[in-house]
Amino acid sequence: NKEQTLRVFFFFFYAYFNKDFDFTMSSLTQVLSINQHDAPAQWFLEKAQRYAQSGTPENWEGVEFMKEK
Repeated sequence: NKEQTLRVFFFFFYAYFNKDFDFTMSSLTQVLSINQHDAPAQWFLEKAQRYAQSGTPENWEGVEFMKEK
């Protein structure tokens, strides 16, 4: 399943770091339709949804600090 979604992940990362959260959400939804247990895709989807709705912090560079494993 990871091999099937690798290309989508490449484009998602580009969109995410360029604040194109609509494309990011579309790409990650596609990934999750292939592998619903893809934890990184789910995590980034939740972040993209939040940023699409509320915007990013002023100095946002796409770096995320995880508080749990």
